Amino acid sequence: MEKVTKTERIQNRKRIGLIYDVCLHLARQDIPFRGNNEKEHSLNKGNFLEMLQFMMDRIPEFSKQMGSAAANAKYTSPSIQKELIRCAADLMNLRARVEKR
Repeated sequence: MEKVTKTERIQNRKRIGLIYDVCLHLARQDIPFRGNNEKEHSLNKGNFLEMLQFMMDRIPEFSKQMGSAAANAKYTSPSIQKELIRCAADLMNLRARVEKR
């Protein structure tokens, strides 16, 4: 098993932070994440992947991180999207409980 360097860990956290922000934005706006055709050649890969591409086009560091990330560390799969939304919901529920006290 390969060790993850401190730099890679920091890059992973930054990358997943931006991806989390995209997930949160789409969820708050009640915008569907996935498209009918998310293949490489598709003109519209769905809102989630298109928003990530938009971010990569405007944030060179994010684009570089996504380009150099291992396939299993891009955090773009539908299961990861669902997990990020689940985490956000858990966090909001926790905050609501704390504020209620």
